[in-house]
Amino acid sequence: MARATDVLASVGRHSVVVVALLLGGSTDVIEGVSWAAPVVLASVFVLLCFAIAAALLVRRRRDWAVELILEGRESVPLAIVEHERRRLAAPRTRRLLANTFDRTLKDASRPRFYGRGARPLYEPRVVASVAEDLVVIIRPLRTGQASVRGIALAERLLTDGLSPLYGAHAGALREELYRIRDALQH
Repeated sequence: MARATDVLASVGRHSVVVVALLLGGSTDVIEGVSWAAPVVLASVFVLLCFAIAAALLVRRRRDWAVELILEGRESVPLAIVEHERRRLAAPRTRRLLANTFDRTLKDASRPRFYGRGARPLYEPRVVASVAEDLVVIIRPLRTGQASVRGIALAERLLTDGLSPLYGAHAGALREELYRIRDALQH
């Protein structure tokens, strides 16, 4: 996490240099200097690459912070961990997760025909088979009686494409819901 923070700061410093080249090159393009256009184009390309790198680094730091929380180390004195802890504990996050679980459950419970490309990412029959367990997860998210670690596990269940929610095995999903239920209570 420290390395990602250092690299992110370095990307920021390098971006300032590239912005200076871009501004100088833009002025030279306006004045008709022949070599300026390639400098401007290269500067734009490099800034785009820096922006992508920065976004990936920010995401990686956030993921590491959430991993610390999932390990039960949410009290680690790092600003990014504290930020993620506050984000997860926020009523808005809990409400969003509860609503998403609720909508998933309602959609899975209604039999319907899915046309090409309209199928949900999860298996409706698998989700419908664990309906009672999902309701148990939704309740503490709505009432605010949920631990940050449990909220992080619930969020990961929804956002990780490899989670049991998107698999074909109800047993694996039920097991993960039990784990989330237990974590929400502690």
